[in-house]
Amino acid sequence: MTTRLAPPGPRPPPFDLDDLLRFERLLSKLSTTFGSIPMKELDRAIDDGLVRIVEALNIDRSALIRIRTQTGCAQVTHAHAVAGVAPVQRLLVARDANPWALSMAIANRLVAFSRLDDLPPEASVDKASWRRVGLKSHVMVPIMVAGHLHGTLNFGSIRVEREWTDELLGRMRLLAEIFGSALARQRAEEEVERAIGFERLASSILASLVLTRPDE
Repeated sequence: MTTRLAPPGPRPPPFDLDDLLRFERLLSKLSTTFGSIPMKELDRAIDDGLVRIVEALNIDRSALIRIRTQTGCAQVTHAHAVAGVAPVQRLLVARDANPWALSMAIANRLVAFSRLDDLPPEASVDKASWRRVGLKSHVMVPIMVAGHLHGTLNFGSIRVEREWTDELLGRMRLLAEIFGSALARQRAEEEVERAIGFERLASSILASLVLTRPDE
């Protein structure tokens, strides 16, 4: 589901066809890359992907944020910002700084606004937080893993306001699904490795017990 915030009035310039085509090509390439990349190379691939996203869309920064829904904490795991633009804050309590956006993410609702004044009254705390960091236009796409919120993929403009077309938002959603699939595969492999590690530890302990003399 998409929450598009756009009251009547003059709008910022939209992305043109060239922007969309560049992003379309990038989407195809990232889909192929993340579908086959070894998990040990995933972090590097995500970093590279964010750089390419910022370049293709001609925006200021993009970030992958891990959200702990139990605590409301948000941690930036991967990010890229153009020269002269401050990076995204690495750790914050989203429950306090962005409670409205957190509720949208938990509900798996994409949020896009071209101006801070587009935000509804219930997002007043979020609006103040984003104004403090100089954010002008923003897209937040939830990343779901195994049916639960893993985090969000974020696109931001600091220097100028930008309009987000429906076509572009749809492709951003697809990109988040690509990231989510790769992260789900990474989680599955990590769980297998933990299970194998536990079995090895249990076998080692059992072998030690078997070989130990009764008086020990």
